[in-house]
Amino acid sequence: MVEYPDSPRDNVFDDFHGTAIADPYRWLEEMDSSRTRDWVDAQNALTASLLDSSGRRDALQRRMRELWDFPRQSAPVRRGDWYFYSRNDGLQPQPVLYRRPVDGDGEFMVLDPNDLSADGTVAVMTQSFTSDGGLLAYSLAEAGSDWQTAHVLDTRTGEVLDDVVRWIKFTPLAWTPSGDAFYYSRYPAPGEMPDAPPSTHHRVYLHRLGTDQSEDELIYARPEAPDLGFLPVITDDDELLVLHGWEGTDTRNRLYYRRLDSREAFVRLLDDFDAKYQVVGHHDGRLLVLTDRQAPRGSIIAIDLENPARSSWETIVEETEDTLEFASIVAGRLVVGRLRHAHHVVSIYEMNGAAVRELELPGVGTVTEMAGKPWHRELFIGFQSFVQPPAVLR
Repeated sequence: MVEYPDSPRDNVFDDFHGTAIADPYRWLEEMDSSRTRDWVDAQNALTASLLDSSGRRDALQRRMRELWDFPRQSAPVRRGDWYFYSRNDGLQPQPVLYRRPVDGDGEFMVLDPNDLSADGTVAVMTQSFTSDGGLLAYSLAEAGSDWQTAHVLDTRTGEVLDDVVRWIKFTPLAWTPSGDAFYYSRYPAPGEMPDAPPSTHHRVYLHRLGTDQSEDELIYARPEAPDLGFLPVITDDDELLVLHGWEGTDTRNRLYYRRLDSREAFVRLLDDFDAKYQVVGHHDGRLLVLTDRQAPRGSIIAIDLENPARSSWETIVEETEDTLEFASIVAGRLVVGRLRHAHHVVSIYEMNGAAVRELELPGVGTVTEMAGKPWHRELFIGFQSFVQPPAVLR
């Protein structure tokens, strides 16, 4: 009989609106405590003993290597005259970032995360390129941690700049059009707000290249709403800085914005926390938004920023029987992905919502990613299925 490590239950309760909820294993949230480490070591020792005694460890390891040993590549992202993509040749712990010219031959390695740690547990989490592809802002996480550290790399020379941004998680890195600064969100550094609970007071900053993080400009904060987090995004036309406000794992969110060249207060465009609102793009003075408001399976609406009253919203892409999961603007058209009977379909629409066609995918499967910009003439799609390995479609 297997004797599992002791997993004591602490007498911990939270009071949620008069209801007591037990949380006996909260002690395991203290990742670096000796108690947690001892428990993890004991669990690992038990697993290793069972595998070693089974006599099948080598066979299992061989089979797992066979199943994982195949090349896979991400969909290319075009910036300037370059395509950027990640590739794992088979058994590399982390995929390697490459670039190649749009019109030309040759492949150049940009970043190999496998060189950053002996055991391959440092991973690139977020990647953001300047418009010409000359600079890459990227974040690193160690051993699966949510906490990340952002760095900047010159893709032309391979030089890692001195810029370092810490205490970040759950944030994009949004370059300004000039390519000399980026927006990001972070939590307070240890000791910065000693009375605040962990992972609260998410705030938006602007980091300018060549400066220390202590000099970063605070762009937005909501101290009266400490659980509210922010995703800063710059629209593809470089006109708006949009903040997606989120709370925990709730699919509902808030939406604020201001003109990118403005220092005025953010407009709280959607602040009722009543539905999901995901910005697709900014077009002709209107914000195109994927939402499930009054459309459980999803629709795309247009909000005139000069007249944002809900009564004036226009539905561009109607709700259908299929669930709308993602959308983007490529080549001046809307590319919309839906879930139909547990597989993805991708459709093209004009910007006014007129249907153009449904793309012919290789079969019943899953779209894992899409890459393209409004001014590009090509769309890249990551696709896979139960009978087809991951592939990139153009």
